[in-house]
Amino acid sequence: MVAFSKNPLSKNQPRYSRSVRPLKTFFFNTSFLEIVFILLFFSVSLSFAQETKATSTISNAPTSAVSNDSMSVVSNDSTTVISNDSVSVVSNDSSSVTSKASTSSAASSTASADFKKAASEYADNSRFSFFIQPGISFLGFDDREKFQSAIDSIYLDYKAEAVNNAESLAVVKQDFQKVNFTFPISGGIQFQHHKDHFISSGIGFIYNRESVVLSDRNNKAFNYYYTLQAVPLFLEYRMSIPSKFITLSDKPLFSVAFRWYWMLPGTEIYSTWGKIEAERSIAGNGFGLSLGYLIASWNSIRIYGDLGLTSISVSSKEPFSSIVPDASTEKAKWDLGGIQLQIRFSWGAILIKES
Repeated sequence: MVAFSKNPLSKNQPRYSRSVRPLKTFFFNTSFLEIVFILLFFSVSLSFAQETKATSTISNAPTSAVSNDSMSVVSNDSTTVISNDSVSVVSNDSSSVTSKASTSSAASSTASADFKKAASEYADNSRFSFFIQPGISFLGFDDREKFQSAIDSIYLDYKAEAVNNAESLAVVKQDFQKVNFTFPISGGIQFQHHKDHFISSGIGFIYNRESVVLSDRNNKAFNYYYTLQAVPLFLEYRMSIPSKFITLSDKPLFSVAFRWYWMLPGTEIYSTWGKIEAERSIAGNGFGLSLGYLIASWNSIRIYGDLGLTSISVSSKEPFSSIVPDASTEKAKWDLGGIQLQIRFSWGAILIKES
């Protein structure tokens, strides 16, 4: 074990006397003060030298200028001085200003030409065009629960008919999907009556079939289904949104569209148990609103992407009990609206002549 001494100075460590310690302290302090004084003197001298150099430069500049000017005045007459100085100054300054102005004008004209060229490439210059528009839609058909309830009732009946565990295990069912997912398609004509303002008319087709399979106690399979079908006629107004309001670049790529729908013959629901047809309304059956984006353009061909929401209400003279067991006996009414994403391919048949 190592024992630490309470006294920090051991016996072999040299000790200074009282007369030596103040002397050492004095020399140490004196050396430190001398170093500080030298550094301070060096910094003051350096600052003084820089100030002197700057002062001499300032004082010499006017003198040399005056002497040079005066010498030139003495050697040359006033006419020569004026002509040399004024002509040189005016020529240099005017040429410099003229060159800068011409450069700025050329740059601005080039930027303007590039902007007009980019805008013309993306602007729709078709007066009359045809389009086809496939899409993806999630229909807001809430009455699917009626068909699911019918399947659940049949399943329970099959279970009740089973006489043993083996027959009960043979009874199985599928459920209808909770989302009506479909791929509508439409086509029509488009007319640009004013720059970036379009009126379109078209017809579409919506088809969505949902089916399930049930097996009874004898392991015999039965198919049950229902189908939504619609033939909408629509009138559309589309307007391009200026790039100063919304854009991803300096080009007018976005547009907004409003549609009004009428349901034509062929709009119906048919199922395993029956069929009902939709009534036709002169006032229309609903509307749609979407935001479009110009994906690509080439000559008179344009490709747009539209994301929007539709609200389409359809009714029938017949009740839901005609197409699904144990349903309401009141007049059927269902919704064919929802969220949809569409891709429009348009081709300009008649173009606007550029002035």
